[in-house]
Amino acid sequence: GVRVGKTSQMEGLITPSTDFTGLWDRAPNLPTYAPPKGWPLNARGQELVDNFSEDQNPVLTCGDPGPPKSMTLPYSHQISRLDENTLIIGRDLMEGQRVVYLDKREAMGPPSKLGHSIGWFEDGDLIVESSHFIADTWGGHTGIDSSDQKHLLERFSLSEDGLAINLTITLTDPVYLSQAVTFTHKWIKVADRDLVQTPCTEESAQLWIEAGF
Repeated sequence: GVRVGKTSQMEGLITPSTDFTGLWDRAPNLPTYAPPKGWPLNARGQELVDNFSEDQNPVLTCGDPGPPKSMTLPYSHQISRLDENTLIIGRDLMEGQRVVYLDKREAMGPPSKLGHSIGWFEDGDLIVESSHFIADTWGGHTGIDSSDQKHLLERFSLSEDGLAINLTITLTDPVYLSQAVTFTHKWIKVADRDLVQTPCTEESAQLWIEAGF
């Protein structure tokens, strides 16, 4: 592993991942404060961007968008194995966890912000396909809502040293996009710990926005 800072026993040890599991932070200097540029928005999506205001941020009322927006926030994400056929993707301060069925299980619960996800491995990458969503404020990206027709295809690529994951995300949503859009994101490995799960209150929501939600 790679020790952070001094060799104090009190400091965390960053252990490279060999199977995508572990705790990951968003790579620094990735923008999240404004709608993405160059997306193939239709008239409805363009209207959202034209009228964008940070005051619309759903976190102000304890709203918590699902993926792909949730995957790009500046909070730690944790990937773990529930069993050989099930991956769990959790995040600090997120309601619920994403469940990824590696046996491509089709049994679905009610539609939700997190959707229903199946996964498989392809050329060493983890592929996750998700659907069965509900309409979600900023569920597409900053300033861009998503609908119950949202479909996601995510490719997780683990770096050779096991200390980074490169994400390639393809989002389809005909309610707001004229065609599918693909964008990239990156996570870096950090010392493993338990996720922070603190219930949102109106007071804490005002503070969360300062972190770049």
